[in-house]
Amino acid sequence: MKISLNIKKPRIELIPLLDMIFLVLVSFVYTFLSMTIQKGIPVRLPFAQSAIEDKKEYLIVTITEENIIYINKNRVVSQDLITELKKYKNINPEIKVFLNADKNVIYDKVIEILDSIRQSGIEKVSLETSIYNEQ
Repeated sequence: MKISLNIKKPRIELIPLLDMIFLVLVSFVYTFLSMTIQKGIPVRLPFAQSAIEDKKEYLIVTITEENIIYINKNRVVSQDLITELKKYKNINPEIKVFLNADKNVIYDKVIEILDSIRQSGIEKVSLETSIYNEQ
C-alpha cells in the first residue's frame, strides 16, 4: 500500500520579511541622525531669543567657569591661544570660530579671548548661546 503525502515546498513569506527590513532600516536611520558631533566642552550657556544654529566647518573655543580655555576639547594656555588658532587658520583660511563661554565667566575674560581670536586672523567669530524657549 502506497501512502501519498502532500508535502508543500517551504516558501518565504515576503510581507513579514519586508516589515523587518524596514524596521532595521528605520532603526539605523534614527540612530545615525541622533548622533551629533560635539567638539566643545559642556558649559552652561546663556539664553538668547534671536539665537540661530549655524555650524559647518568650525572651531569651538570654550571658556569654562574656572577660566580654562579649550579648542575643540583640547586644553590651551591663553598665551598659546593665538599660535594654536593660526595653525587652524593656515589649514582652512575660511574657518569659523564659535566662542562658547560659561555664563558665569567674567566679561573681561570673554573679550580677552575674542581679541586673541581676532589677532590670529580669524574674522568669522560667533558667540554661542542656548536657544531661549518660552514655555
